[in-house]
Amino acid sequence: MKNLNPILTIVLAVGLILMYILHFTSTGKGESKSDVKAGKVHVSDSLFPSAPVAFINTDTLVEGYEYAQVLKEKIKTKTTELTGSLQHKYKKLEKEFKAFQDKVSRNGFLSEATFEAAQKELQEKQLELQKIEMEMNNEIQEMQIDMQFELLDTLNQCIKAFNYDNRYKLVLNKTNLTNLVLYGDPGVEITDTIINLLNVRYRKSVE
Repeated sequence: MKNLNPILTIVLAVGLILMYILHFTSTGKGESKSDVKAGKVHVSDSLFPSAPVAFINTDTLVEGYEYAQVLKEKIKTKTTELTGSLQHKYKKLEKEFKAFQDKVSRNGFLSEATFEAAQKELQEKQLELQKIEMEMNNEIQEMQIDMQFELLDTLNQCIKAFNYDNRYKLVLNKTNLTNLVLYGDPGVEITDTIINLLNVRYRKSVE
C-alpha cells in the first residue's frame, strides 16, 4: 500500500486554503469563547502570535495525531486481509496451471477440444482474479479517500474552535511535497498546538 501522506496533504492543503479564504475574510462573527469551552478546547492567549497568518505542517500533524494513526492502522489491516486472500487465490491458480502444463507434457488430453476447454477455463480464472485485484485496489483507495476527508473535516473543526476570536485571517499549509509556505517564522507555526488540541478532543471522545 502506498504511503498515505502525499495524497492526504494535498487534500488538506486545498481544504485549508479554501476554508480560510472564504471563512476568515468574511464579515461573520467567529465562535465565542464559551463555544470553545463547550467543545472541551481551552486556548491560552499566549498561544497566539501577533501575526494574523499562521501555518500548519500537515506531514507532522498526520504523524502526531493519534486518531490518524488509528485510521491508518485500520486501512493497513484491511489491506493485509484483502491481499492475503488474493495471494491465496493466485497460488491456487498457479497450482492449477502447473497441473495443466504437466498434463500437456504427458499428452494427457484425449482431444483438442478437452485441451482448449481446460486452457479457456484457466484463462477465465486469471481474468476473474485480475478483476478481483482491481476491485480490491479500488476499495483500498476509497478507504484512503474517506480517511482523508474525515481528517480534513476534523482538522477544520478544531482550527475553527482554536481561532474562535477570528485572530487569524489565513491559515496556510506546509508539507514536504506541496509547500504553500516558502518561509515561515517558527513563531507563526501552530502545528504542535493543533496536534495537542486534536489529541485532547480525540481522547475525550473515546473515554
